[in-house]
Amino acid sequence: MNYNSKPEPAPLDEDNQNGPEEPEPPSSSISIDIQLDESIEQDQSIIDHIALYLDQACKIQSIGSGHISIYITHDHEMAELHSEHTGIHGTTDILTFDLRDDINNHTIVEVDIVLCIDEAKRQAKSRNHRLIDELLLYSIHGLLHVQGYNDHEESDYQRMHKQEDHILTELGIGVIFNLEGNH
Repeated sequence: MNYNSKPEPAPLDEDNQNGPEEPEPPSSSISIDIQLDESIEQDQSIIDHIALYLDQACKIQSIGSGHISIYITHDHEMAELHSEHTGIHGTTDILTFDLRDDINNHTIVEVDIVLCIDEAKRQAKSRNHRLIDELLLYSIHGLLHVQGYNDHEESDYQRMHKQEDHILTELGIGVIFNLEGNH
């Protein structure tokens, strides 16, 4: 689904009515394509929520154009991809693939992001917030990776997660990843 057109956001289900209001539909030259694994129940509210807020996050980060492709899958496939691309066995929350020729140009994105819905469900439950916001956090995390952020060293980890907090706060969602509780 390409969000260059102006979709109407799907209403959130009854369990998720306490979230912030959805922002206006995307108007930038960022196209966002979100696909759910065929075994995941197709939930338009998840797709719309991520696309609408991710478009706003691109504006906050001064990204002018490009394409973001997000694929949401389960533990099994994520573990296979994690092993294949990093050599690390087991599932993970997110994998980011920067497809740009010039990785130093942070105003343009061309990225494939894979999210694990099973890990997102576990983390959302343990952190007591909505699954939809956990998936948005992962999407923003992937966006930051292609802008040069990383979370391998302690200082970089702190910087990256503070920027996630900043973006989520600017979006009206607030802090999702608690640095003190998630180390």
